[in-house]
Amino acid sequence: MQTSIYNQQKPFVYLWRDRLLKRYYLGFHNGSKPTYVCSSKPMMEEYRQRPEDFTRRILATGTQEEMAVLERQLLLKRKKHLKNRYYNIMMPKEKGFPILQYSDNMRKIKSIIQSGTKRSEETKKKISETLKRNWTKATAEQKKRWCGGLIPMTKGTKLSKEIRKKMSIARQGRIISNETKRKMSEASFKREAKKREMKL
Repeated sequence: MQTSIYNQQKPFVYLWRDRLLKRYYLGFHNGSKPTYVCSSKPMMEEYRQRPEDFTRRILATGTQEEMAVLERQLLLKRKKHLKNRYYNIMMPKEKGFPILQYSDNMRKIKSIIQSGTKRSEETKKKISETLKRNWTKATAEQKKRWCGGLIPMTKGTKLSKEIRKKMSIARQGRIISNETKRKMSEASFKREAKKREMKL
C-alpha cells in the first residue's frame, strides 16, 4: 500500500499494480499534486475500497512533453492488454493529451465552483456567461475534455469473465462508512453540476 506522501515534483511516468486482480494502470503526471493517484475512474473505484492491494512504481522522470511521449510509447506496446489486463482503456494522442491553459478568470470561476460556497444571482450569471463564452471559443478536443474525457471511461469496456469474477469477489462484504458515502455523493453532485453548467 502506498501510504507516504509522494515528493516527486518533476513530471513522471508511473505504473500501478493491483495485486488482487492482477491488473495495471500506466500513466504520467506533471508532479504538481503530491497525493495524485491516477485519472482512471475504474481503477479509482477499486483503489478507494482496498488501497492496500495497490503499489506504484515510478518508471521515469523528465519534462512534461517527454513523459507524455513516453506514456504513449509504453501504452502502444501494451495496446492488446488495454481494458483487460490494464485499467487503461484509451490511447493518448501522438503528442500526448492537450494541456489546457487557464486564464486568471477561468481559475477564479473554477475555484468558486469547487468551493461549495453560496453564490449570488449576479455571480451565477457572470459564471454562466463566461462559461458560455469559453465553450464557444473552445476546440472540439477541449469540449470533450471538459465534458469528462476524450472517451467515457466505461463506454465500450469489455472485461473478461475472469476479471469480472475477481472484481465481484473483491467487492463482497465491503462496508462503506457514512463518511465515505457522503464524500462519494458530494463528488458525484459536483461532477453533474459542472457538466450542466458547461452545457449552458
